[in-house]
Amino acid sequence: MNFRIPLLVVILPLVSLSLLGCDTAEAPPEPANGEPEAIAPEPEVSENREDYDEINLAELPPDVQLVGIDPEAIAADLFIPPVPPEEAPEGLPVDDTVTVDSDPEQAVVVVTRLGLPDDSVRGIRYRAEFLPAPEAETPQWQMVWAGSQYLCQPGRGAQDWSSDLCV
Repeated sequence: MNFRIPLLVVILPLVSLSLLGCDTAEAPPEPANGEPEAIAPEPEVSENREDYDEINLAELPPDVQLVGIDPEAIAADLFIPPVPPEEAPEGLPVDDTVTVDSDPEQAVVVVTRLGLPDDSVRGIRYRAEFLPAPEAETPQWQMVWAGSQYLCQPGRGAQDWSSDLCV
């Protein structure tokens, strides 16, 4: 007795098995305790002034506002310069993020600029500290300290936020 099996019946399962093994996306390993793993947080913004390159506020141009009612607006006006459309760089836009941590005694504003069109600097982070303005008739904030950190392009310096300049 001679059996003939159609070629398609033999090849189709083999092709299916081989394609199953081609999945390039690997599932993450299950944690030992069965609970999902937490996503790693982004690096925290340093609260130490020593981790920043200090900006001498006395050397800023006289028209720069360091006192006002909104610390976020003061910092954004200083550290996020307006760019006329005709001067905007080609490619991806710069990603600007402003965060504020405040209480009645102090406000800290962090301005992060990523995706800069620069061959050595990938990002700049500014930290500005504000205290209530002592001479103000209405409640206002005064910038009392500011510093900057840099994130360099690959091969151009620090790959983590640092006060070291990129090369």
